[in-house]
Amino acid sequence: MRSIKKKEDKFFDLLKEYMLMIDKCVDIYHDMIHDFNDVEAKAQRLGELEMECDREAHKIIGELHTSFITPFDREDIFTIVKIMDDIVDNVEMTAAWLVIFDTQHLIPGAVEMADLLKDTVSELCRLFAALPEFKKNRRILYENIIEINRLENESDGVYRHSLYKLFRDEQSPVEIVKWKQLFALMEDSIDVCESIAHMVEGVVMKHV
Repeated sequence: MRSIKKKEDKFFDLLKEYMLMIDKCVDIYHDMIHDFNDVEAKAQRLGELEMECDREAHKIIGELHTSFITPFDREDIFTIVKIMDDIVDNVEMTAAWLVIFDTQHLIPGAVEMADLLKDTVSELCRLFAALPEFKKNRRILYENIIEINRLENESDGVYRHSLYKLFRDEQSPVEIVKWKQLFALMEDSIDVCESIAHMVEGVVMKHV
Protein backbone atom coordinates (compact mmCIF):
# COMPACT_ATOMS: atom_id res chain seq x y z
CA MET A 1 0.00 0.00 0.00
CA ARG A 2 2.85 2.38 0.77
CA SER A 3 4.31 1.72 -2.69
CA ILE A 4 0.96 2.46 -4.34
CA LYS A 5 0.60 5.69 -2.36
CA LYS A 6 4.07 6.78 -3.44
CA LYS A 7 3.21 6.21 -7.09
CA GLU A 8 0.03 8.24 -6.70
CA ASP A 9 1.90 11.05 -4.95
CA LYS A 10 4.24 11.34 -7.94
CA PHE A 11 1.46 12.82 -10.07
CA PHE A 12 0.33 15.20 -7.34
CA ASP A 13 3.93 16.41 -7.05
CA LEU A 14 4.31 16.75 -10.83
CA LEU A 15 1.11 18.78 -11.15
CA LYS A 16 2.05 20.99 -8.20
CA GLU A 17 5.53 21.67 -9.59
CA TYR A 18 4.11 22.38 -13.04
CA MET A 19 1.68 24.87 -11.52
CA LEU A 20 4.56 26.60 -9.73
CA MET A 21 6.37 26.93 -13.07
CA ILE A 22 3.26 28.54 -14.52
CA ASP A 23 3.11 30.86 -11.51
CA LYS A 24 6.69 31.94 -12.25
CA CYS A 25 5.69 32.83 -15.83
CA VAL A 26 2.74 34.85 -14.58
CA ASP A 27 5.00 36.67 -12.10
CA ILE A 28 7.24 37.82 -14.95
CA TYR A 29 4.24 38.90 -16.99
CA HIS A 30 2.80 40.71 -13.96
CA ASP A 31 6.12 42.51 -13.46
CA MET A 32 6.15 43.46 -17.15
CA ILE A 33 2.74 45.08 -16.89
CA HIS A 34 3.50 46.91 -13.63
CA ASP A 35 6.95 48.03 -14.78
CA PHE A 36 6.44 48.58 -18.50
CA ASN A 37 10.13 48.84 -19.38
CA ASP A 38 12.45 46.35 -21.10
CA VAL A 39 9.29 44.75 -22.47
CA GLU A 40 11.10 42.92 -25.26
CA ALA A 41 13.59 41.30 -22.85
CA LYS A 42 10.78 40.20 -20.52
CA ALA A 43 8.80 38.83 -23.45
CA GLN A 44 11.87 36.88 -24.57
CA ARG A 45 12.25 35.43 -21.07
CA LEU A 46 8.61 34.38 -21.15
CA GLY A 47 9.23 32.66 -24.47
CA GLU A 48 12.07 30.67 -22.89
CA LEU A 49 9.92 29.72 -19.90
CA GLU A 50 7.08 28.71 -22.20
CA MET A 51 9.40 26.14 -23.79
CA GLU A 52 10.45 24.89 -20.33
CA CYS A 53 6.79 24.50 -19.40
CA ASP A 54 6.16 22.57 -22.63
CA ARG A 55 8.92 20.15 -21.65
CA GLU A 56 7.41 19.75 -18.20
CA ALA A 57 3.98 19.05 -19.70
CA HIS A 58 5.48 16.40 -21.99
CA LYS A 59 7.24 14.89 -18.98
CA ILE A 60 3.95 14.48 -17.10
CA ILE A 61 2.23 13.02 -20.18
CA GLY A 62 5.16 10.65 -20.61
CA GLU A 63 4.67 9.47 -17.02
CA LEU A 64 1.02 8.80 -17.83
CA HIS A 65 2.05 6.51 -20.66
CA THR A 66 4.38 4.46 -18.47
CA SER A 67 2.56 4.42 -15.12
CA PHE A 68 0.09 1.72 -14.25
CA ILE A 69 -1.21 3.49 -11.14
CA THR A 70 -2.56 7.05 -11.16
CA PRO A 71 -4.44 8.91 -8.38
CA PHE A 72 -7.42 9.51 -10.68
CA ASP A 73 -8.35 8.86 -14.32
CA ARG A 74 -5.36 9.31 -16.60
CA GLU A 75 -7.61 11.00 -19.16
CA ASP A 76 -8.46 13.65 -16.56
CA ILE A 77 -4.79 14.20 -15.75
CA PHE A 78 -4.01 14.52 -19.46
CA THR A 79 -6.79 17.09 -19.96
CA ILE A 80 -5.77 19.12 -16.91
CA VAL A 81 -2.14 19.25 -18.09
CA LYS A 82 -3.15 20.37 -21.58
CA ILE A 83 -5.38 23.13 -20.20
CA MET A 84 -2.64 24.23 -17.79
CA ASP A 85 -0.37 24.63 -20.80
CA ASP A 86 -2.88 27.07 -22.28
CA ILE A 87 -2.24 29.55 -19.44
CA VAL A 88 1.43 29.79 -20.35
CA ASP A 89 0.67 29.96 -24.07
CA ASN A 90 -1.77 32.85 -23.56
CA VAL A 91 0.56 34.79 -21.27
CA GLU A 92 3.52 34.35 -23.62
CA MET A 93 1.35 35.31 -26.59
CA THR A 94 0.09 38.45 -24.85
CA ALA A 95 3.66 39.53 -24.13
CA ALA A 96 4.71 38.75 -27.70
CA TRP A 97 1.87 40.83 -29.17
CA LEU A 98 2.73 43.74 -26.88
CA VAL A 99 6.16 43.70 -28.54
CA ILE A 100 4.87 43.10 -32.08
CA PHE A 101 2.40 45.98 -31.72
CA ASP A 102 5.26 48.18 -30.46
CA THR A 103 3.09 49.13 -27.51
CA GLN A 104 4.38 52.33 -25.93
CA HIS A 105 1.96 52.64 -23.05
CA LEU A 106 -0.76 50.65 -21.32
CA ILE A 107 -4.39 51.69 -21.20
CA PRO A 108 -6.82 51.40 -18.25
CA GLY A 109 -7.75 47.83 -17.45
CA ALA A 110 -4.49 46.15 -18.44
CA VAL A 111 -2.97 46.39 -14.96
CA GLU A 112 -6.18 45.21 -13.30
CA MET A 113 -6.33 42.19 -15.61
CA ALA A 114 -2.70 41.32 -14.79
CA ASP A 115 -3.45 41.58 -11.06
CA LEU A 116 -6.49 39.32 -11.40
CA LEU A 117 -4.50 36.76 -13.38
CA LYS A 118 -1.76 36.72 -10.74
CA ASP A 119 -4.33 36.25 -7.96
CA THR A 120 -6.12 33.49 -9.87
CA VAL A 121 -2.93 31.57 -10.60
CA SER A 122 -1.85 31.92 -6.96
CA GLU A 123 -5.19 30.38 -6.00
CA LEU A 124 -4.56 27.52 -8.43
CA CYS A 125 -1.18 26.92 -6.77
CA ARG A 126 -2.96 26.54 -3.44
CA LEU A 127 -5.52 24.25 -5.08
CA PHE A 128 -2.86 21.89 -6.44
CA ALA A 129 -0.94 21.97 -3.15
CA ALA A 130 -4.10 20.77 -1.37
CA LEU A 131 -5.07 18.22 -4.04
CA PRO A 132 -3.29 15.20 -2.46
CA GLU A 133 -5.71 15.44 0.47
CA PHE A 134 -8.82 15.80 -1.71
CA LYS A 135 -10.47 12.73 -0.18
CA LYS A 136 -9.96 13.99 3.36
CA ASN A 137 -10.46 17.74 3.10
CA ARG A 138 -12.77 18.78 0.30
CA ARG A 139 -13.67 22.04 2.02
CA ILE A 140 -10.30 23.69 1.30
CA LEU A 141 -10.49 22.64 -2.35
CA TYR A 142 -14.00 24.00 -2.75
CA GLU A 143 -12.97 27.27 -1.10
CA ASN A 144 -10.16 27.59 -3.66
CA ILE A 145 -12.55 26.82 -6.53
CA ILE A 146 -15.14 29.33 -5.30
CA GLU A 147 -12.47 32.03 -5.06
CA ILE A 148 -11.24 31.25 -8.59
CA ASN A 149 -14.81 31.56 -9.84
CA ARG A 150 -15.15 34.90 -8.05
CA LEU A 151 -11.92 36.22 -9.59
CA GLU A 152 -13.02 35.11 -13.05
CA ASN A 153 -16.34 36.91 -12.60
CA GLU A 154 -14.47 40.04 -11.54
CA SER A 155 -12.25 39.77 -14.61
CA ASP A 156 -15.36 39.60 -16.81
CA GLY A 157 -16.44 42.95 -15.42
CA VAL A 158 -13.01 44.53 -15.92
CA TYR A 159 -12.80 43.12 -19.45
CA ARG A 160 -16.20 44.52 -20.47
CA HIS A 161 -15.54 47.89 -18.89
CA SER A 162 -12.14 48.08 -20.57
CA LEU A 163 -13.69 47.44 -23.98
CA TYR A 164 -16.44 49.97 -23.19
CA LYS A 165 -13.80 52.62 -22.46
CA LEU A 166 -11.69 51.58 -25.44
CA PHE A 167 -14.45 52.00 -28.01
CA ARG A 168 -15.61 55.31 -26.54
CA ASP A 169 -12.33 57.04 -25.70
CA GLU A 170 -9.82 55.77 -28.27
CA GLN A 171 -9.69 57.72 -31.52
CA SER A 172 -7.27 55.50 -33.43
CA PRO A 173 -8.83 52.47 -35.20
CA VAL A 174 -5.43 50.77 -35.09
CA GLU A 175 -5.21 51.13 -31.31
CA ILE A 176 -8.75 49.79 -30.95
CA VAL A 177 -7.91 46.67 -32.97
CA LYS A 178 -4.67 46.14 -31.05
CA TRP A 179 -6.18 46.47 -27.58
CA LYS A 180 -9.29 44.50 -28.43
CA GLN A 181 -7.01 41.54 -29.24
CA LEU A 182 -4.82 42.08 -26.19
CA PHE A 183 -7.75 42.27 -23.78
CA ALA A 184 -9.25 39.12 -25.30
CA LEU A 185 -6.00 37.24 -24.62
CA MET A 186 -5.85 38.58 -21.06
CA GLU A 187 -9.42 37.52 -20.38
CA ASP A 188 -8.90 34.11 -21.95
CA SER A 189 -5.95 33.44 -19.62
CA ILE A 190 -8.22 33.84 -16.61
CA ASP A 191 -11.00 31.82 -18.25
CA VAL A 192 -8.50 28.97 -18.67
CA CYS A 193 -7.72 29.10 -14.95
CA GLU A 194 -11.41 28.70 -14.17
CA SER A 195 -11.61 25.76 -16.60
CA ILE A 196 -8.82 24.03 -14.67
CA ALA A 197 -10.64 24.61 -11.38
CA HIS A 198 -13.80 23.11 -12.88
CA MET A 199 -11.84 20.09 -14.11
CA VAL A 200 -10.38 19.52 -10.64
CA GLU A 201 -13.84 19.92 -9.11
CA GLY A 202 -15.17 17.24 -11.48
CA VAL A 203 -12.34 14.89 -10.55
CA VAL A 204 -13.02 15.36 -6.85
CA MET A 205 -16.74 14.69 -7.32
CA LYS A 206 -15.98 11.44 -9.16
CA HIS A 207 -13.65 10.10 -6.47
CA VAL A 208 -15.24 10.92 -3.14
